[in-house]
Amino acid sequence: MTMDTIYRIRVSGHLDDRWSGYLGGFSVQRHDDGTTVLVGTVVDQAALHGLLTRIRDLGLPLLSLSNSAGIHCCPVHARSSMLRPGRSRRSEDDHERRGTGEP
Repeated sequence: MTMDTIYRIRVSGHLDDRWSGYLGGFSVQRHDDGTTVLVGTVVDQAALHGLLTRIRDLGLPLLSLSNSAGIHCCPVHARSSMLRPGRSRRSEDDHERRGTGEP
């Protein structure tokens, strides 16, 4: 028997409860500071990456990520959540240095 890991993911902005299903059944907890904390379990790293992809696709800035093992994976650099799909941080920086925001 395996134990699912509980994750707490803090994002900027408020989400309605209706997004819970889209986000893997994670509970949606809105806070007065304008953030939302998503709490739930994932069975493996692939499921976690899928969830993070959905958060990115919603355009939500990722603020922090922690799990029930007490491992804090963030705070996340504010720009890292805004990468375009398929682009690495390095390729984004290279384009900015050249003065082009496009590939």
